[in-house]
Amino acid sequence: MEDPSQRLSAEEVLRHPWVQNGGPKTLLDTPLRMRRNNSARELSAFAGDAMHLNRVIHHHYSVAAMIDQVALCEVDEDHPEKYDADDEDGPIHINHIPRNNSRQFGPKLSPPGASKLAQRRLGCGKAQSLTREPLVASPSG
Repeated sequence: MEDPSQRLSAEEVLRHPWVQNGGPKTLLDTPLRMRRNNSARELSAFAGDAMHLNRVIHHHYSVAAMIDQVALCEVDEDHPEKYDADDEDGPIHINHIPRNNSRQFGPKLSPPGASKLAQRRLGCGKAQSLTREPLVASPSG
């Protein structure tokens, strides 16, 4: 206030109902909303990390399975008599492995760049860039 005579005195302020009663009884829900929004953000980040971890684990098991199959297919060339095509307990020659005998571990996941989410995000960016008008310098400057 510009006029000092219209300002409240310290006694008047202390007698005000807000000061006497401690303010409104209902609290603002802003802290609750902030915690809820933060929890949703953290959950989304956790889900992304979990999907990434699943891809890494799936890739690890796929590589390990291929290494196991290659190890089974290696032939000791110094002792070829050890390998009998009819012997089911011995090592398997590469020509005797069924082609569709690949092991699957966990859900079938696409590579991170080829996931549907990544494709949607790339698609959204392309669609937006196609709808924007190109920037052209005006002749007037």
